[in-house]
Amino acid sequence: MFKKGITILFTFLFIIPIIFPTLPAYSNEEEITVSVDQLNVRGGPGLTYDIIGAVKRGEHYKVIDRENDWVKISIDGSKDGWVASWYMSEQKPEVSAASQAIVTVDGLRVRKGPGLHFGVLGFVNQDQYVNVLDSVEDWVHISAKNSNGWVSKEYLQFIDSSESETDNQANQIKKGKVTVNRLNVRNEPSLSSSVIGKLNEGEEVQIQQVQSDWIKIQYNGTKAWVSAQFVSIMDTNSEEKTSENSETENEKANDKNEEAISPNNDETSHEQLAIVTASSLHVRDKSSLTGRIIDSISKGDQVTIIEEKNKWNKIKYNGDQTGWVAGWYLEKLAGPVPDSEVYEEDNEVVILYNGTNIRVGPDATYPVIQRAKQGETFKILDKVGDWYEIEISSKKEAYVAGWVVSTSRTDSSIEKANESQYLAGKTIVLDAGHGGIDRGTTGATGTNEKEITIRTSQLLAQKLKAAGANVIVTRSDDRHLSLQSRVSLSHFYHADVFISLHYDSYDDPSVNGITSYYYDSSNKQLAEMIQSELVSKTKLNNRGARYGDYFVLRENNQPAVLLELGYLSNPIEEATVQTSPYQEQVTSAIYYGLAKYFKSISY
Repeated sequence: MFKKGITILFTFLFIIPIIFPTLPAYSNEEEITVSVDQLNVRGGPGLTYDIIGAVKRGEHYKVIDRENDWVKISIDGSKDGWVASWYMSEQKPEVSAASQAIVTVDGLRVRKGPGLHFGVLGFVNQDQYVNVLDSVEDWVHISAKNSNGWVSKEYLQFIDSSESETDNQANQIKKGKVTVNRLNVRNEPSLSSSVIGKLNEGEEVQIQQVQSDWIKIQYNGTKAWVSAQFVSIMDTNSEEKTSENSETENEKANDKNEEAISPNNDETSHEQLAIVTASSLHVRDKSSLTGRIIDSISKGDQVTIIEEKNKWNKIKYNGDQTGWVAGWYLEKLAGPVPDSEVYEEDNEVVILYNGTNIRVGPDATYPVIQRAKQGETFKILDKVGDWYEIEISSKKEAYVAGWVVSTSRTDSSIEKANESQYLAGKTIVLDAGHGGIDRGTTGATGTNEKEITIRTSQLLAQKLKAAGANVIVTRSDDRHLSLQSRVSLSHFYHADVFISLHYDSYDDPSVNGITSYYYDSSNKQLAEMIQSELVSKTKLNNRGARYGDYFVLRENNQPAVLLELGYLSNPIEEATVQTSPYQEQVTSAIYYGLAKYFKSISY
């Protein structure tokens, strides 16, 4: 009997770890914040457990453990309890400010968001040091003295932040050469610090540390700082890298034109629309800083580029006035200037959506005179702003919005340049499908769906945030979430739109394409608009906007769509969707689709 009892005991101890496997330990560095006025703390991870306390909005807690959609925290310094994760917001540790990179080209554009369609905030130049705040796909969020925004990763050389202060960048940089006369040497890395000496052009310095736009050197036996923009940096082979000269320590005449500029003296002549990005831009009588200032134009003014010489642009503005401006302060718009705003008689619009309003004037404030059905066509008589004047049977003046129709010819004059105004302030919940033990589908060569959806979510989130949207992500890392908790987040934040991101699979590896799903018919237009942009930008097979009976759509009270962004079971698409260019295309498409949707419902 005793032996039998021992046998049972050992068997029981052996079985316990199998039935109840050890849960992963969570770092106490992970913090969450209460996002509701008052939240119950329970004795276990579920609503059936007793309430043992409460926490309030804004309070921060360390994560002790997780189980499904519940998080274990410590309250009152000694008592542990469980709270529902969907009522908490996550706080990720910030990227160390010591993470730095060197700009490898002149005139690298710093943009408002991670994408070429975002406006230019400023520029950084070759050999300038920037702090790296974040990185997503091919874009890096940087902080520099004069610019804070996103730049292309291709034009940065990253520095290992783990190096010590005295040996910082020792492998990459050993010496620098001063490029201006009477360069101030300061006791601290700041223009407000004391000047303790001067250096002249051609003098070499030993670089000890780089901090943002400043270089730490040895000067007369003591530590000192000089501005990095006036030091030409030499690598370990003593090959000098090109740096920029300046007229003063605070102002440089930088040559900037494209995302990364290659030196050339090409002269081109064509016409193209552009927007002024400087607060005030001098117009000169010739293509040089020595040119006489004849006028000035302001930020946001639209001009026509009629000639390009070196990196200067001859423009037409205020009617027929012409002059030269620095090209790096112009943001070119897509497409050439139309020869005429008068449309050919055989040009037509095609209605994209049922119930499209036809109005008596080119604005949403005008009365609706009829509603058109999807697929109907109308002859274009004229265009006023973003509206088309069309011919209807009653011969009355009639107008339709340009963003709810397609035309028989490409009309680049109806631009999406101001799409951010329709996204600003909107609450968008991004749901990266699967996660944790739920890998989702597995690709032809082993790609896990959960890993691709999080990449798409991260890049899309940054684009939407840059446009001013309030973005909520259901998961920011590899963890499992129930479908109910994803929907609960949509309800709690009163999402203007909920988007669930997925990648598809099928037994037949030849099946391919993109599909947008909706459950409620009221969300069909949302799905159609996003689907249209997805197909246009990715060029993948259009599988349409379809009805889908998915939990996150069916149980969601907010506008919701589920997107299948390519087939991982198709080897070609599996390889395609993993590339950064594809991620750029697909997130831009969703971004524009959302902007189009919010624009359409705002009228």
